[in-house]
Amino acid sequence: MCSCLGKTPKGGEIMCIAVPGRVIAVYQEKARVSIWGIEEEINIIFLEDVKVGEWVLIHTGYAIGKIEEQSAKEAQAFLKSLGEH
Repeated sequence: MCSCLGKTPKGGEIMCIAVPGRVIAVYQEKARVSIWGIEEEINIIFLEDVKVGEWVLIHTGYAIGKIEEQSAKEAQAFLKSLGEH
């Protein structure tokens, strides 16, 4: 998931929630990804050389980074566990 993006005026950390998705198609500045089996179109303008089969972190419709498959699966498991409590 995404790391700290900065500090609030009172000194707290600002975080974003990014979800992992597997790239299933790439075209120009967009890609189709699978997120827990649901296909979505995202913008990949911030990343270079995105390939089918890679895992990316997605925040507000934009791929903000690439991650390894093991890390993606760990992030998915963690996010899923949040909904079980």
